[in-house]
Amino acid sequence: DCIVKYLPTFMKSHCYYGLCVLSDSQKILDNIRGRIGLALYTEIVSEDYLNTIERVENSLGCFKRIYSDISIPMEDGDFYQLIGYDNITLDDIVARVIFQLDHIPSDSEILAAKNWVEETKKINTISTRIVSLTNHRVTSVDKCVVLKQRKEIEKIVSVRKKNIYLYANTNVARMCLDVYGDCNILGVIDRNAASEEAVSEGVSLFGLEQLEKIDFEKDIILVTNRRCEEVAYELEKRGGKLNQNIFLLNLKPDINDWEDEELLDYIEKEFKKGERIYNSLRKKYPREKFLLSPWKASGDIYVAGLYFKEYIERNCKGGYRIFVTSPAAKKVASIMGYDSEVISQDDMNDMLVYIRYRGFETTNSLNINVNYPIKDKPQRLGLLLRVLDFNTAHQRVVFGSEVKKTRIELLQKNSDELFEQYGLQKGNTILLAPYSNTLGNIPKEAAADMARRLKQMGYSVCTNIAGDEEAIEGTTGLFLPYDIVLDFVNKAGGIIGIRSGLFDIVSSTDAKMAVYYQKSHQSLFSLIHMDLKTKNIIEMNPDDQSWNEIVEETLRFF
Repeated sequence: DCIVKYLPTFMKSHCYYGLCVLSDSQKILDNIRGRIGLALYTEIVSEDYLNTIERVENSLGCFKRIYSDISIPMEDGDFYQLIGYDNITLDDIVARVIFQLDHIPSDSEILAAKNWVEETKKINTISTRIVSLTNHRVTSVDKCVVLKQRKEIEKIVSVRKKNIYLYANTNVARMCLDVYGDCNILGVIDRNAASEEAVSEGVSLFGLEQLEKIDFEKDIILVTNRRCEEVAYELEKRGGKLNQNIFLLNLKPDINDWEDEELLDYIEKEFKKGERIYNSLRKKYPREKFLLSPWKASGDIYVAGLYFKEYIERNCKGGYRIFVTSPAAKKVASIMGYDSEVISQDDMNDMLVYIRYRGFETTNSLNINVNYPIKDKPQRLGLLLRVLDFNTAHQRVVFGSEVKKTRIELLQKNSDELFEQYGLQKGNTILLAPYSNTLGNIPKEAAADMARRLKQMGYSVCTNIAGDEEAIEGTTGLFLPYDIVLDFVNKAGGIIGIRSGLFDIVSSTDAKMAVYYQKSHQSLFSLIHMDLKTKNIIEMNPDDQSWNEIVEETLRFF
C-alpha cells in the first residue's frame, strides 16, 4: 500500500518521467497497475533475477535508478526493526528510507505529484544527449567531456555567432564558462538567483523571468541542471527547439550510462577485488565470524562494542574475528577486552562489496557499523536521524538486540602518577578536549577564556593533546591514551570539549561533562539521547548559541 501510495511523489522528487516495475508476481503487477494512475512499464522476471539485481545494488551502491521494496535496501540491517521506536512507522521506512524522501508526503503533495507526472509525460521523450557517455569511462564531470560536447554542438550551430545563456548555477556551468570563454555568454539563469552567488565574477545571474526574454533566433541556451529534460520541455513550449537552440549538458557520467559489456566488466572486477581479500582472510580464519568495522572513528566501534558480548555468545559458535581500519579503533576494541586486526580502508571497502553480493549469512560476516556509506552513496538510514540516535540504530538495525546497552567496563591503567607529575588536584581538575577531526575545534580565544576563569574558580585545568596539538594558553598539556583516560577523568572531576570519540569512551564517568556539537550531529550522537550519560552533563552547539554564551553556561554548570 505504501509503495503504491508514494510512487508519484518519488517520481517527482527524483525527476523520473517513467518507471519500470519488475516483479515475479503478475498479481502484484496487476494490483499496482490497477491502483495507480501512472503509465508504468512492467515486466515479469524470475525471483532469482530479482535477487541478483538486489545483491548487485546492495553491493555497489551506485545503481541510482534501481529501488527495492524489501527490508534491506542499500543497508546491512533490517529497517523494519525500527518500526515502533518513538514515532517511526512503516510509512517512514517506505517514504524516507526506500524512496529517499525527506518526509512522509501529505495527501496534497501526493495529488500534486500525480498531476506533475501527467503533465510531464511528453518529457519522457526528451532523452537525446549531444555526446553519448556510453563509450567514455567518465567517473566525474570534467572539461574534457564539456569540450567534446561543444564540438558536437558546433556541427549544428556556430556558437560564436550566437548569444549564450547557461541554465542552472552548477559545476557544469562553471566549466562551460571556461570552455565557451571565447563566446558571448550573456549570463546564468537559475531559479534560486536571489540567494545564489554568481558562478564567476563578472557573469550576470538572472532569475527565471529571463527565460521570457530569450530570442531563439539569436540565442542558444545550454541546460546544465539535473532536471534538464523538464527544462527542455518548458523551453520548447516557449518556442525553442531541442538540438537547435536548446542543448542539454547535464552530464550523467555514472554507471547507468555504460554499455552492458562495460557494466558487466566493471561489476566482475569490483567483486573479484573483494573476493581475493575475503579468501585470503578466510584461509587464516576458516570458521570465525567476521565482525567488520569499516569506519575509522573510535566512537563508532565503542558503541558497536556495547553489543559484542551478547552478539558473540548468540551468533559466533565457531569463534569470531574483528577487523578495523585504524589503529585508534583497534585501541578502543582493546580496552573493551577484544582483540582486533587492522586492514586498510580500501581492502575493507572492496571486501564489503563482495560480501554484500554473496550475502552476510553466506560469508559468515557482519558489518557492525550502521553509519557506513556504501561506496560513494550516503546511507539511507540518515533520513531517519531526526528520531533515532546512534546507539538505538546499532541496537536495532545491526545487532537486533532487545535491550539498549549503555555501559561497558573498560580496561584502564591507574592515572595517579599523572596527578602527581603535573601537580593536578584530584576531584578538582578540568580536562579540556578542544580538538576534533570531524567537527572542528573550540575557538582558541573561547577556550583560553574558559580556562582562565575556571582557574579563578579554583580548578586545575589541563588540555588533552596529541601529535602537534598545543595546550590551551594557561593550561597543562598532557597526552592521555585510551587505556588511562577514563580513570583520569573519573579522578579529575570534569571534562569539557568538542564532541569526539573520546566522549564515548569516557561516557560512563560520574564526573561532570560539557560537550559541544554541531546541530547536524547532536540528534544522532547526543550522549544523552544515546543514554550513555544522562547525569552531570550539559550539551550545547554553536549553531544555537554564541561561544560567549556557551562559555558562560559552562562556567555556571561547573
